[in-house]
Amino acid sequence: MENRPEEQVLAKCNAFFGGNQTKSSSTANQQTKNMNMISSSSSVIHSEMVLSDLSESEMSEAASFSHEKEDELEEEAKKKPRDPYEGYEDPMTVASAVMNAQGWSFSLRSALDEGLGGVRGPNNMFAKSNHIYSLQAVDAVRNHKVDILRELKNSGTDLNASNKFGESLVHMACRRGNLEVLKYLVEEGGCELKRCDDFGRTVLHDAFWTSTPNFELVKYLMLREPGLILVTDKRGHTPLGYARKEHWEFWVKFFKTEGEEIWMKREAKNVVG
Repeated sequence: MENRPEEQVLAKCNAFFGGNQTKSSSTANQQTKNMNMISSSSSVIHSEMVLSDLSESEMSEAASFSHEKEDELEEEAKKKPRDPYEGYEDPMTVASAVMNAQGWSFSLRSALDEGLGGVRGPNNMFAKSNHIYSLQAVDAVRNHKVDILRELKNSGTDLNASNKFGESLVHMACRRGNLEVLKYLVEEGGCELKRCDDFGRTVLHDAFWTSTPNFELVKYLMLREPGLILVTDKRGHTPLGYARKEHWEFWVKFFKTEGEEIWMKREAKNVVG
């Protein structure tokens, strides 16, 4: 029987980090619920003690006020729904702290900026292929067929090509979380990692844009292009802006444990220059 999504996430975490990873927030949430129950019970007991000293008319007035207050709080709660991930540590904050500690400068830049490259201006960083990728290559990536990609490469097919929106085969492999295909495209297929589509999404944006975290694939990308974490898309979102909030705590642990290796100690420099 296929595991539920949350079980798949924990399985990946256990495989990458080792040990038994659990949702650390679950214990905290339960403790919060318990404290709320205790606080609520104490409030009721206190209210009953106070009401016992009041006259009948005063008790009626107090009850009326209490109902009005409850209705007011209920309406206020509807207007401002609580974020279930409020209080979670932001993985981008952790990543930036590690970068700074390792001597890397922290400066966000858009993939579409003039002078940086992309679809406008000179291609100093991001290249956009003039070739459209073949449907055979797309099918091979979708079906994880490295042997077919190798045959296409040997027959002269350009695997570094993209579609009309600038999305490359590497984008596709990252979004599908296929490390084997990605490694072939980069190490044998001649594909570049400094690519963005017309929306400014890099291959790292797509690597975080998955239903379950792909730690090994992200680490593979970042060891080769550590500055991609600072590149934003057309809307100003970094790659981590595409990660699901329910995965934040796992990405926080990822950067705390792998960050020093990704951003080797060095003299500060502009990582996107």
